Amino acid sequence: MPKKKYVIKLTDYERLELTRIIKTGTSPAKVISRANILLASDSSLGKPLTVAETAERFNTTPTTVQT
Repeated sequence: MPKKKYVIKLTDYERLELTRIIKTGTSPAKVISRANILLASDSSLGKPLTVAETAERFNTTPTTVQT
């Protein structure tokens, strides 16, 4: 698998907003899915999941995680 192109480092505010999107459940499913992927890919609090692990956890494809 190729090297990651971007490293995602979210701020506290960004993590809070993504968590709010997920918990309220009023956003479209695609938005909630992307919010989950972003939180799982966040490297600011430790080691993030790999692309394959993220795809498996959220029942999506590696391509979706990478884009």
